[in-house]
Amino acid sequence: MRKPRIASEGHPPGRAAEETDPAALFEQVYVDPGPLREAVRAALRRTSQVGLAELVTGLPLTHGLAELVGYLSLRDEGFRTVFDDGHQEQVSWSEPDGRIRTATLPRVTFTRAGGQA
Repeated sequence: MRKPRIASEGHPPGRAAEETDPAALFEQVYVDPGPLREAVRAALRRTSQVGLAELVTGLPLTHGLAELVGYLSLRDEGFRTVFDDGHQEQVSWSEPDGRIRTATLPRVTFTRAGGQA
């Protein structure tokens, strides 16, 4: 399976180092994949496929980038994760300090595997 590419345009050269707090390395968040998997399964009980952007619009990311990466790496026998490099979508979330972050990535769609999710 291909690994998705996430774009990070919009950050001026040289400024990224100024805005990076090394303490953030020690404040990493573990995101339990169980609830993410269940959110996908619940959506797939209502429809045969659901896009990641649509899913997180209804269930906003509460753990930011860590949660987004969790969705991108989900594996489950009840659904497949399809990455469409031909189309891009944006997923946004709010940081604890109120800043809005946006990731641009290939379109991600979760589809039922077989007959059920």
